Amino acid sequence: MKKLMLMLVVSLLVSGVALATVDQVQYSGSGSIWNTNAITPGDYSAMAGDGANATTFFGAKSGGGVDQVRWTGSAWSAAEIAPGTYSGVAGEGGGNVVFGAKSGGGVDQIAWNGSGWSVNEITTNTYSVVAGDWANGNTFFGAKSGGGVDQIRWNGSAWSAAEIVSGTYLELAGDAGGNALFGTKSGGGVDQIRWNGSSWVSAEIVSGIYSNIAGDGANGNTLFGAKAGGGVDQIRWGGSSWLVAEVTSATYSVLAGDSTANTFYGVVPEPATMALLGLGSLVMLRRKKSS
Repeated sequence: MKKLMLMLVVSLLVSGVALATVDQVQYSGSGSIWNTNAITPGDYSAMAGDGANATTFFGAKSGGGVDQVRWTGSAWSAAEIAPGTYSGVAGEGGGNVVFGAKSGGGVDQIAWNGSGWSVNEITTNTYSVVAGDWANGNTFFGAKSGGGVDQIRWNGSAWSAAEIVSGTYLELAGDAGGNALFGTKSGGGVDQIRWNGSSWVSAEIVSGIYSNIAGDGANGNTLFGAKAGGGVDQIRWGGSSWLVAEVTSATYSVLAGDSTANTFYGVVPEPATMALLGLGSLVMLRRKKSS
């Protein structure tokens, strides 16, 4: 099976067919129906919603550069706002701001200054993934490769980073309630990490395996998870327990939330990446069975 998948990957890479695209997935408002619309081509390796502006997100391109993708009122528009190469991006609650974790270390703040986009390094720390605080401006979270999650924020005079939990997380997603985020664990499962008024606490909320997650920018205690084998779950607090429901069977490599409720964006990978995702899912499932 592995040999067949690898042959398929090579074949598709050589043929160069079918570019990646981005879908908008949104609740229809009726029953359990979610609508899916292709909105733009885009080979994004990481995406993040804009915490203050609806129908707007940022995408870090695989070949370098960050796009702002937004609805203009009549069409979707994608424009490059920064040239750097970023392994992860995170929005924040102030709007028109995105944080970019650089592949070689350090994090840039990319912000609209009224006449153009400015890029400034705010920390030299290295983070494998980052996630914005949907409710608080100038605040984001970063997962360190060696374990631990920092909260990075502007304190009025300087940028400060402080570790809030010690666990190891593969993916992070902000929560609309503020001072909270979600993290996927290497062995499977998703934790909610939140400030309880006196300290930061973490607790597992679901046990599923998700390759990517994104917070709902308008609804607290709600996130979307792209499953390793395909499909996206909405995970939300139902008042007494966490509820999990599949909203689409489509396969997405990267997700981003939106400040419109019950809405997210997903990268539909080109065929070679689809094959790699399938191979990765097979390996993960075999490891889980063997353990």
